[in-house]
Amino acid sequence: MKRFSILLLAGAFSLSGLAFGQAAEQQPSLRTRVKSSDLPSGGATDIFVVGGNRGTILYKLNTVQVDPMQLPFNKFEYFYMMEPPEYLSALESFQNNKLQEARAKFAAFKDKYKAILAVPDNYVQKAAFLELECAIEMQDWPAVAALYKAFPRQATPPAEMIVSLEAIEPLSKLDAKAWADVISATGTMQKQKNKWSLKDSARIAYARGVALAATGKPQEALDEFARTIVAEHGAYSPLASAALLQSVDILAADPKVVEFMKHEPQKSNFAKAPQAFRDAAAFVYLHKNVLFPEIKMDPKYDAFLNGYETPTERVAREGVRPKPQKEETPKEAGKPAAPAKDAKIAAPAKAPAKKNSGNKKK
Repeated sequence: MKRFSILLLAGAFSLSGLAFGQAAEQQPSLRTRVKSSDLPSGGATDIFVVGGNRGTILYKLNTVQVDPMQLPFNKFEYFYMMEPPEYLSALESFQNNKLQEARAKFAAFKDKYKAILAVPDNYVQKAAFLELECAIEMQDWPAVAALYKAFPRQATPPAEMIVSLEAIEPLSKLDAKAWADVISATGTMQKQKNKWSLKDSARIAYARGVALAATGKPQEALDEFARTIVAEHGAYSPLASAALLQSVDILAADPKVVEFMKHEPQKSNFAKAPQAFRDAAAFVYLHKNVLFPEIKMDPKYDAFLNGYETPTERVAREGVRPKPQKEETPKEAGKPAAPAKDAKIAAPAKAPAKKNSGNKKK
């Protein structure tokens, strides 16, 4: 019986060792192209990074190696981490504007390879940044606040990522409704015009616009939302779409518009509409038919579409086309302007008299 127990115990250790070996082999790793004279190859090769930080890299020479090795980071002549398939899949979803799908993929990738977060210039940190980007585009402000706070900074991010994170900070305060902080911070940031990319500038302006609108400054908010739209011009941007529709909301709150909207706005009475209503109608038309036709609007904006009047319809309603200004003909363009009837024409100046040199003709 004792012998049987010993065999069982030995078998248990054997199985546990196998399980440990399998776990080690399945340890997530990212293929990295490196060059170092301290490696067994003595030069350029591929290794599989499983962890580490800016000081030391943990790696395997192949995917079946059980125990990782380590090498100081400064021993690598170059260190290039290759794009992992899971990251590329998430990036493709992001580029195709499948934001919910991309966000889930980036989160899963970040969790799987979290041991590599502190390795310099790693894709795990890039995935965390793009996960935050997805939350911003989805306007999920609670998630933006949480992801910004938890953003992995173990390895110093690239310079451009650091700047973009600074621009995102005001957006991370929207969920907490920290309006005073947002207005103060964005005011200072907008003075640093040469620091920000167009996307960064758009995000700063949007955060400022939301805060100004919430604190009863509608005209200033409209100006900031306009900056957001202009900065994002030519790009698919749910944030610019939100800025445009929030501008409509501000205009819709105008007392004159509220009074006008009590009656169903028809094209026949467009001429009687206040200017704020006309501006709102134009914004809704631009959103649906020009800038963001792929982004579905809330049905509440349909009233403005019903009341929108195109330039052709305006001409038809007024019944008279404006007379085109007469263009100058080539002959007329070369002629000097005729003087006014009551203008005095100055007499030509007399030529000076010839002076006598004093020599008499003999």
